[in-house]
Amino acid sequence: MEESSLAYHMMTNVVMRTLRHGTNDRAMFLQQDFARTNFVRNPRFWLKDCPEITAVLIGAGYTNLWRDGGGAAISPRHVMMSAHAAHATGATLLFIDDQGMPVTRKVVGGTNMYNMKNDLSIALLDSDLPPSIHPFKLFHPASVPGRLPEWMGGKPLQIVAMDKFKEWFPRVSTQKYGPVVTAVPSSTWVTDDSWSKIVGPGTSGHPICAVVGTNLVLLGHWTTPGSGPNYTYWWDTINAGMRWLNRRHRVRPAYQLQAFDLSGWGDRSP
Repeated sequence: MEESSLAYHMMTNVVMRTLRHGTNDRAMFLQQDFARTNFVRNPRFWLKDCPEITAVLIGAGYTNLWRDGGGAAISPRHVMMSAHAAHATGATLLFIDDQGMPVTRKVVGGTNMYNMKNDLSIALLDSDLPPSIHPFKLFHPASVPGRLPEWMGGKPLQIVAMDKFKEWFPRVSTQKYGPVVTAVPSSTWVTDDSWSKIVGPGTSGHPICAVVGTNLVLLGHWTTPGSGPNYTYWWDTINAGMRWLNRRHRVRPAYQLQAFDLSGWGDRSP
């Protein structure tokens, strides 16, 4: 596999980042004061250059936010969550923007597509998120992921995931790339076993991502222990849910999923 290829990059990017950072740098924030929505970003956070960390749902309401299910903004008006831990209409959702400022929006509608295959839920916000929040993009089904098992040369995909304490850990997908992302502790891929943390209850809905360059590309979320649906394979289903919410609430522009651009990444062959 060529060292200049995208496949090589995705196999080594997470490891190279962990080599440059200590395990104390896994937390997004040095301070988390939920009562006053006062958050101080960790200046050594190992994914701090990825703008999409602003699209992570920090919590709902103003008490014990970390206990609530997580989520990820997939447009300025839509948030993807785990259906079994979805936030109801009327909930106030909290994000922290790229200047470290709190941004809140209310849920005005939602659609659950809950079943044992996907556990998906989409919330609609009362107004657009500001440009200082950078929604996640996804791999389009017609792009590289459709043939990623061969493209990765049989190697597991390195991914990253967030827990309920807003800490990000490296993981390895035990399925090379399929309808389900299975994220397991990966001490063999990192420099310190403390990165390999078992993620417990309360983490449902928090994102699981690939790291491409300085971007986080949304793959799925925590749902059943250690796994989550791969959104790439539910592209049409998610867009259909977003369209339904757009029509029902007369949202303009009618936002849909945005594909992560892989056109500048050179060789995508095995």
